[in-house]
Amino acid sequence: MYNGVNGPRILFNGRFPDRARSDAMEPIVIKTMSAIADITLDLVGFAYYGRSDNRTNGTYFPSGPTSTDGSTGIIWTALRRAGLATFDQPSDLYVSYDVGGTDPSLYKMRMILYNMVLYHSIDEFRQAWSQGKIVKSPRPTSHTEFLRKDRKGPIRELEDRLAPTVVELEGKRYKVDKRNRYVEYLGWSFYTRFDRDVGIQFYDIKFKGERILYELSLQGR
Repeated sequence: MYNGVNGPRILFNGRFPDRARSDAMEPIVIKTMSAIADITLDLVGFAYYGRSDNRTNGTYFPSGPTSTDGSTGIIWTALRRAGLATFDQPSDLYVSYDVGGTDPSLYKMRMILYNMVLYHSIDEFRQAWSQGKIVKSPRPTSHTEFLRKDRKGPIRELEDRLAPTVVELEGKRYKVDKRNRYVEYLGWSFYTRFDRDVGIQFYDIKFKGERILYELSLQGR
């Protein structure tokens, strides 16, 4: 989708929601989730008032891409229970926002999805909840024992010894520029990118200075 009429580039509204963009959308998320905190506590057992608010016991993950042609900036946030392994604490609650453009004051909430039912406003969501019309789905568990790797049973023979490890006796044979996500290795060079939706991606792959591929990724069409 990023190699069409616009050329091989990601338009502003199609950028992955990195930390800068997440910070920009945080106020509208706080405004929305604070307004329905009593409802989310009842339905999913957690609420979100902001990252630094002590009352917050939930979190969210923004989805991407937010646009395929750069004309819009639509994002869905998946709500999770905060704490250990949040990816294993999903709920049936999702909220969508319009975060197009560079002015966060224009961002707005679009709709709420709970248990496969769509609500187009906070008032509609609250009315359905107050009238008992919302069918509840199971809450994400508050128990975390299943997320841990605590030992059960006796130690096996030799299990108390250190596991095998890789030793670089003369230092690393590769170079990494973490800021630009750039790698060089034995004549090869490339840039990397990763997100949970499209997986690992490699760009500008060269061997001995000659470009072999512009992009190698799992991104579907």
